[in-house]
Amino acid sequence: MESNLNFIDLDAEKELIALFASYPEYIKEAQKIIKPEIFHYGITRQAYLTCIELYSENGSVSWSDLLLRLKTKGTNDWITIMDASTTLNPLKAKDSIYYLAELKGKRDLLQLSKDINTSLMTGSDYFKTLNKVVNFANSDDNLETEEELLDMKQALGQAVNNIGNVMTNGALSGVPTGFPKLDEFTGGWLNGNVVLLAGRPGQGKTICLLEHAKWASKLNNPVLFLSLEMPVVSLIYRMISGTLDEETPYSKIKTGRISIDKFQQISGKSTTELQSLPITWYDGANRDINYLSSMIQRVVREKGIKMVVIDYLQLITDNQIRSSEEFAVVGSVADKIQILAKKLNIPFLCAAQLNRSNESRANHRPRLSDLRSSGKLEQMASVVIGLYREDYYAYEKAKEENNPNVELNNEIEYMFLKNRDGDTTTCQLYINVKTSRLSQTPIYDKQNPEF
Repeated sequence: MESNLNFIDLDAEKELIALFASYPEYIKEAQKIIKPEIFHYGITRQAYLTCIELYSENGSVSWSDLLLRLKTKGTNDWITIMDASTTLNPLKAKDSIYYLAELKGKRDLLQLSKDINTSLMTGSDYFKTLNKVVNFANSDDNLETEEELLDMKQALGQAVNNIGNVMTNGALSGVPTGFPKLDEFTGGWLNGNVVLLAGRPGQGKTICLLEHAKWASKLNNPVLFLSLEMPVVSLIYRMISGTLDEETPYSKIKTGRISIDKFQQISGKSTTELQSLPITWYDGANRDINYLSSMIQRVVREKGIKMVVIDYLQLITDNQIRSSEEFAVVGSVADKIQILAKKLNIPFLCAAQLNRSNESRANHRPRLSDLRSSGKLEQMASVVIGLYREDYYAYEKAKEENNPNVELNNEIEYMFLKNRDGDTTTCQLYINVKTSRLSQTPIYDKQNPEF
């Protein structure tokens, strides 16, 4: 199918209409993803809507009925589609639908470029012009991504099917965490939920995100990982460290303080083990939520992403918010992430920073009120897990007292501070911060800390 410089293709639009007349039962399915606007020509758009109209009335559509109904609407344009025919069938229809949606997107982009050029030439305000670009990037796709309205029968059917799958197949409701002990509390990371792993610096947020992303991808759930705090290569050093048989701190890998044998092991075993993981990394400098939202939707569609991971949430900005106050920016970002998770119907696993309140308490364990800009984040998240490592504070105290004999237990507590679909409880795992490993069983690393 070829389109001209105006990005229109009458033959492709007519062929899709002919498909609906040949396979009227496909109309119900097509309605879930097609917006009428993907049809450029008035007659094909009207023909599509008329097909829906006839199908809702009679449960079927014939070519003669379609033409007759178009005639009664008082237009002679129906002649344009009289010769429409198709070689398509419902199995191949989506290719044609996406093709027309792409043409619609290109038409919109062409119009946007004309509007921007006019604005620049006439001296319009720069920020108003920029907002046109941002709003376009954040606008709805030309295809519907989900069915917005469900009747009670449909909603109940979905719930019963989910329960049945869990009971009969032992399947989780969501994306596996990688740790059965944790899955018991979560049922996996649930679709449409925003989960916050919240903690002060040094509590292991990035390690936990990497481990959950790795295990999800190992179980055939493609992951999109947005690394906003550090370069992706730094995360890869940590993942490599976690694959080696002998404990090798990622800090030594990063600085090249390893043997030739260790390097060969990294080049062989580690590369083989990690390179097949379906993880897509975002390593860009743009942290604007409007740009990121558009990018995430595109990558989810193109790569079949089942979970998005963000490290970390408060680093995201919003260029549409003029206020410099963190509360306003984080609030807007939180709203948009929540909407995006629901729209894409996949889990968003996000690290979040806590404020310093717990540092002044005798018991340093996090509370829900410790979330920075906590009002919005607390409301938006379906699950808030506070991460706590007693070792961190024992290590800091040992440094102050110059005590090299302190023993570490390598425990990390997943404290469920909020759990919309479950209990607020604590799950204990084990962590090795040197090699970025998470485990359900004790990790013996009693080496004296290096001060």
